[in-house]
Amino acid sequence: MLTAPFNFVPLSSKVFYPDWADQVSQDVPFSDGEDGVIELEITNHTPLFTRNGHRRDENTPYSSHILNPDGTRRYFIPGSTLRGCFRSVLEIMSFGKMERYVNNAFAMPREFDTKKSDNADYMKAVKHVSCGWLQKQENSYVLYPCTKGIQKIRHEDVKRKFPTFSEGEDHETAECKQTSLCEGETYPTVYIKAYSISYKENNKLYDVPEGKYRVVCTGYIKGKKHEYLFSEEENKSIEVPRDVFETFESIHQYTEYYAGHSGKMGFLAQRLYTGERIPVFYTQENGKITAMGITRFFRYPYAYQVRDLVNNACPMLDRAKLDLPDILFGCINKTESSNSLKGRVIFSHAFCRSIISDNQLRPLSGILGTPKASYYPYYLTQDSKGNEYVTYKTIGATIAGRKRYRISDGSLRELPNNEKENQNVQTRFNAMPAGLTFCGQVVVHNVRKAEMGALFSAILMNETKGCYHNLGLAKSFGYGKFSCSVKLNGLKYSVEEYLRAFETEMYSAGFNMCAQEPLNKLVSIASEHKSDIMAMMSLDEYEENKKNSNFSVLNEKTSQLRTFLDEEYIQRYEIEKKKAEEECAKRNKVQEQMRTDVECAKKDMDVSHWKNALQSLKTARELASQIAADTTNIDQLISKCEAQLQAEATTPLEQKLAGKTSLGNIQGTVDKWCKTSEQDFSDIELQVLKQAVVCLPEKEQKRLPSFRTKFEKSIGKDWTDKLYQLLQQ
Repeated sequence: MLTAPFNFVPLSSKVFYPDWADQVSQDVPFSDGEDGVIELEITNHTPLFTRNGHRRDENTPYSSHILNPDGTRRYFIPGSTLRGCFRSVLEIMSFGKMERYVNNAFAMPREFDTKKSDNADYMKAVKHVSCGWLQKQENSYVLYPCTKGIQKIRHEDVKRKFPTFSEGEDHETAECKQTSLCEGETYPTVYIKAYSISYKENNKLYDVPEGKYRVVCTGYIKGKKHEYLFSEEENKSIEVPRDVFETFESIHQYTEYYAGHSGKMGFLAQRLYTGERIPVFYTQENGKITAMGITRFFRYPYAYQVRDLVNNACPMLDRAKLDLPDILFGCINKTESSNSLKGRVIFSHAFCRSIISDNQLRPLSGILGTPKASYYPYYLTQDSKGNEYVTYKTIGATIAGRKRYRISDGSLRELPNNEKENQNVQTRFNAMPAGLTFCGQVVVHNVRKAEMGALFSAILMNETKGCYHNLGLAKSFGYGKFSCSVKLNGLKYSVEEYLRAFETEMYSAGFNMCAQEPLNKLVSIASEHKSDIMAMMSLDEYEENKKNSNFSVLNEKTSQLRTFLDEEYIQRYEIEKKKAEEECAKRNKVQEQMRTDVECAKKDMDVSHWKNALQSLKTARELASQIAADTTNIDQLISKCEAQLQAEATTPLEQKLAGKTSLGNIQGTVDKWCKTSEQDFSDIELQVLKQAVVCLPEKEQKRLPSFRTKFEKSIGKDWTDKLYQLLQQ
């Protein structure tokens, strides 16, 4: 069974982006913005130790403090520590973005005997490996491939050429072997004659080609009998892609030979960053380098890095947008398009009320180790009903979430202390005793009611009973557990009113805080745990539990976040929300019909159908009045139509028929005049019509019989008979 002093709060697939984020300002206040002070009172329930930026060495084993004139120490919890502690909680409470992580890359397990291990993917990945020299050139990295490929040299052959060579022991690094070759030249040159040196690989004998080589040593492995030869003849340099180099550095960040330890740069990194070349092994595809390492069977990276796993867990993440922690605590420009934002919440140091003598302190020493993020049973989301682990090569794998240390029930576990271990990895400190009270302040400026509620939610864990925070060193062993109380100065509302405002804001944005897994998981982790649940597994247990036959997940007891929106409020909110949605839908439907009527009117106006256009516009105006919409544009169009109709109604038929050259145009004009004119058709119009027809070309006059019915519809049968009688005379 998996146990650990920590667990993970899963990421929400949706992020809350406040719609007032672009209005945040130090100078322009919100209409509901408040200034005030929150008095913090903190009680530590287990021994506590915090650093204040000092180095971790024996000369400063004391928690953050200032020296009093009498030589006593006035201990405090740094404001920056409190700020970080509460911001991390707020990121969860407000469904914020997960951005504060190291984009580590992870390597496949190296099992070389494929007959005894299921490691075909790794062996396939490193099947075609080349060697070369890596060099830093300004802000880029280039690799010079060795022309003769990977060549080996047996230890006995190395000793013949370099008598001081040491094959190394299990506590020695490759640096010891490399520097034992000779003085003055790290990678000494040797000339190999044809057929003078050979080596075995896969039970097959190989001769080293004639040429000049440099001897390259790699780390100690029991039974290892050879080192490597890198030819001095080089091919044209290849630029190393930036992401490949970053992956290389990430994978080797804990490798002492490359990265070093305790603040001291490693043997290879020191040479690389001073412009010298270092030997590397690499793979490539289509002339592009895909991976690098410092041994023949190097740590080959998985396809996914941490950023990929975060994106898989939260596909809607938009890093350019500001979330609630950003606008409340501030942020430094994260993207080229975003600006820095100063926070509106300031934490002071929280000073201890008591004077603590040195004999009250608890001296501790040990190794504060923790599993690396490469341990996928912990750090990746696992299906509790499954029987096979999701790994860094699983398609669609997601990060387990935000790491949170479990709260101890008050029991403390001893720190591992192995005298054989390198003393550099031992941590020594004097923890303050439990039961102390620390007082500090939180100054807020121009903070809205819902934002204030979010801050209280983070500090007080939404006033959920039985929940605690922890901070400082040795949290995984039960240290640093504390709780908070607050007193408000200069603020308008009570804590509960602020919390309710925050929860209402979240609910209206689609986040029901009482039904969200991340929040319930947070308070579960922040509740008390027995020591056996928090136990760190041994190295053997870590390895054994990675086997599918021992499939397990980190379990957490179920706890419920306290919320302030009761069922009656939610029901009322849902009814009002549904009513608002129905009204909105109705309004949208009316607006759409109104737009359609206006568009139809405009089309009629384009072809001078003013009467039809006027009717459509009057309908649109009536619809607009139903939803109290602005009718200025519609009224202007109506005025235009009425003006045109008035003009047509007073225009004589003679003027209308002037210049008409076809019978169809004449008939259509007469028809329109009859419909729009304020005058009745009379003998005057009859004579005008007759004269217009007589003036038509002969070809058009021959069409008269076919137009008789049309004229009857326009001017009536009697006037049509009179017209045709006049035309026959």
